[in-house]
Amino acid sequence: GVAITPICWDIDEAVKEIRWAREHGLRGILIPTMWGKQPAYHHPRYEPVWAACEDLGMVVHLHSGAAPLEDYGDHLGMMGIYITEVVWWSVRPLAFLIWGGVFERHPKLKLAITESTTVWVPELLALMDQRYSETHYSAKLGDYRSHLKRKPSEYFHRQVFLGASCMPRREAEMRAEIGVANIMWGSDYPHPEGTWPYTREQMVETFRG
Repeated sequence: GVAITPICWDIDEAVKEIRWAREHGLRGILIPTMWGKQPAYHHPRYEPVWAACEDLGMVVHLHSGAAPLEDYGDHLGMMGIYITEVVWWSVRPLAFLIWGGVFERHPKLKLAITESTTVWVPELLALMDQRYSETHYSAKLGDYRSHLKRKPSEYFHRQVFLGASCMPRREAEMRAEIGVANIMWGSDYPHPEGTWPYTREQMVETFRG
């Protein structure tokens, strides 16, 4: 089970809820992918939340679905726009957690990103590592990395896990670039796009060889 906690609105109450959830057998929390008018996740106000989750072994979860639907309206192409952007919104908090030093300060904190594919991982990590390593080209921006002792990809591979719902063959073929130890296969049951009742056949197709 995963607890839904109001971390964007009341930190003290959120921490109480996290502790309550852990005491009642839950093992993680779900946080919004979009924080609206509240501070983003690199803000110091969230430190008690990250510390509580680390101390209690509560995995922080992000789940796809959220997107600024008010931007799309009820117009031609709205769903095409949504399915193009939805993974970006799901993954966006990851950049805040890495660059904000959350994983540096909380090395035992775990993050799970579910139902957001995994194909974006190699390109995003390459971009973040390039920005981290080749700072000469961003010198005019000042120091933005001295608080990080590792490359972004190292934090990712140490602390981030991906719920690969209905994982297609192409993602299995990219497993080394994504991180074999970071991928968790999922059936996405009971969604209509899930593997049931053909789970065995889809797993054979995905992982053959």
